[in-house]
Amino acid sequence: MKTKIFKFNIIFMVCSLLLAFGCAKEDDSETTTTTGSSTPTSCSEVKEPTTITLGGSVQCDMDDTTAPTVSLVCPAEGSTDVSVDTGLSVTFSKEMNSNLISSLNNSNACTGSIQVSSDNFSTCANITSQAAYDLKTFFLEISDNLSFNTNYKVKVKTDAKDYCNSTPIASEYITSSGFTTIADNSSSSNIIPTGSVLFSSQYSAASSGSDDTLKAVSREGGYVKVGSGGNFTYGFYQLDTDALMQERQAYGIQWRHSGTDENSTATTPDGNSFVYLSFGAPDNGSVNVSNSDNIIIQMGNGAADNQTNTHKVFTVEVNGGSATGSWPAWTNSCYYDQTLDNNSLLGQTGSNSYGLRTYEIPLSSFTCYSGAGSVSSLKDNVSEVIVKVVGGKDSNADNSTSLNYTFPTIGFIGFND
Repeated sequence: MKTKIFKFNIIFMVCSLLLAFGCAKEDDSETTTTTGSSTPTSCSEVKEPTTITLGGSVQCDMDDTTAPTVSLVCPAEGSTDVSVDTGLSVTFSKEMNSNLISSLNNSNACTGSIQVSSDNFSTCANITSQAAYDLKTFFLEISDNLSFNTNYKVKVKTDAKDYCNSTPIASEYITSSGFTTIADNSSSSNIIPTGSVLFSSQYSAASSGSDDTLKAVSREGGYVKVGSGGNFTYGFYQLDTDALMQERQAYGIQWRHSGTDENSTATTPDGNSFVYLSFGAPDNGSVNVSNSDNIIIQMGNGAADNQTNTHKVFTVEVNGGSATGSWPAWTNSCYYDQTLDNNSLLGQTGSNSYGLRTYEIPLSSFTCYSGAGSVSSLKDNVSEVIVKVVGGKDSNADNSTSLNYTFPTIGFIGFND
């Protein structure tokens, strides 16, 4: 059952407003105040706050000191798949004094009359606005999205008091089972696929441990690995510190093909010479992009503009299914050769100051390696995106023996429809 409470921006309906409409409370008589329609008994009956209208009346029995109770909390008890941007409503059995219900808080402190928490009220979600519909139902807006796949409970404290006699609720109220938010669909392949998926972005340095190819990790929790083979060797630079990666919002590493062998004979990189930057799926799992038509990738060549023999063909490879332990390395593995626009160097027209340009490549343009599945089967389960520079695809750069540094730099990777 999916649940969502409408979010709103509306001022408090406080007692001073009610007095302007002739509301007065006397100690020895019945008092009339404004109210709305009948009290909701289920979350489906809770009205959107923008439909509030003044009118109607309620009789205050000054001798009635019956304690009010909490009659309804939305999202409802036991609700699952609740949106992380949900709001909250609490309905009481009697009209309440909105001046005595203050739910606003900050710094995740559990200080309000009504609280929302996932850790037994050690910390609470920050509530930035509160409004009353008919003095029975109170709407609360949460400032930040709640966490994915997390159970939340609601507490109502005894400083919540009724309108007529300021009688507090008999005891503190806490929902028993609470509600649970929806799972994060960016890190699971077992979800209803959507057309837009952010695969990898915003990198930070990682400790390689026993894996010296591991250089960074994405904000989404996927690995960033690098490697080379054949006539390519490491250059002098890489974006390997948090400061550099945050500044450029990208990861990159410089390479050079050797140009000459040990006998000073000119060499030409072939298909066995390569460098790669490999990006793991969120949380190093897999994503379902079956509703996506394109891969969106921000990339460029960070080589200095005097490197006139730098490689300009970047191979984008998308992998998924199961690892094979041989070549091709995945049961589903498809690629596309993207020639970088213009000279692909720093300051190129249409790129940012670091040479990064965003490319939208139709997945239908990809070719799958022999025996490595199809694009349609790949889209059901994507685990890795690799950007390669491979010998034999850029003859000018392949044949050069100087000015041939290449600096593959990758910003974000995603998929869209």
